[in-house]
Amino acid sequence: MKKILILTCLCGLLLPADSQGMCKKRKKNKTAVSQQNTLDGTWTLTYLEGADMATLYKGKIPVITFDVAGKKVSGNNGCNNFFGPITLDGSSLAFSGPMGSTKMFCPGAGEQQFMEALAKVTSFSFHGPNEIDLIRGDIGVMRLQRK
Repeated sequence: MKKILILTCLCGLLLPADSQGMCKKRKKNKTAVSQQNTLDGTWTLTYLEGADMATLYKGKIPVITFDVAGKKVSGNNGCNNFFGPITLDGSSLAFSGPMGSTKMFCPGAGEQQFMEALAKVTSFSFHGPNEIDLIRGDIGVMRLQRK
């Protein structure tokens, strides 16, 4: 009888400790998933609505770097560097102020098309951890891939 009582007490002590460990592991996994699905980081343009990417961006493909905590964005529009504020609320996204940029001469319409598309963005949607769409209303205007 003593052996059963001791064994029962030991099992009672060990199980909560193990379940605590399981909970910690589960929290770590949730954190990893949420970190994968964040805008933070640098993204490369792979699609621009109405544009022939190969013709428009022969030399340099546009990139965007999001700093969610700082509520700002920076990048290169295929020619000039740009930077400015963003507003985020859930999946709503707006490039919320005038964007600053360098002023190099840029042949073609790539820079202008890119900046105009950014100004129209109202939200974003993830396609797994490494791809997002920037959306205007319900139309995808850009697709970006994590760099």
